[in-house]
Amino acid sequence: MKKSTCSSKSIEVIRDYNSGIDAIHRATSGSFWEWTHGSTLFFWRWPEEYRKAIRDGLEVFVSGELPGYWSSQRWPKDPKEARQLREKVKKAIRRAYITKGFVQSLIVFFCGGKGRRRYPNSIRCHQKRFE
Repeated sequence: MKKSTCSSKSIEVIRDYNSGIDAIHRATSGSFWEWTHGSTLFFWRWPEEYRKAIRDGLEVFVSGELPGYWSSQRWPKDPKEARQLREKVKKAIRRAYITKGFVQSLIVFFCGGKGRRRYPNSIRCHQKRFE
């Protein structure tokens, strides 16, 4: 069996590169008014001791089980509301907040005109991990 020649330093450089490319892509794809491809931090601009945590994110500690929501969603019957909701989901996909792959959570959505519901025109996510 051949031993891997990648050192932990090489792996960190690859992670830095991939995260850096992602950050620059998101920043340069936006407009003055909107982060059209989402946003992320320029981790390399932070003090050395925080860079890895900012690049990789922090582990979330939860006591007990996270609530799971796995019921099928119904699309609104009103064509205008369905179109608005479709655009909101597409926006999340364009920003790479929703991607193909292993499912960690389903989207819970609320739709309707402003003031008609508690969370008008918003998307809420709940997490559930499969072991």
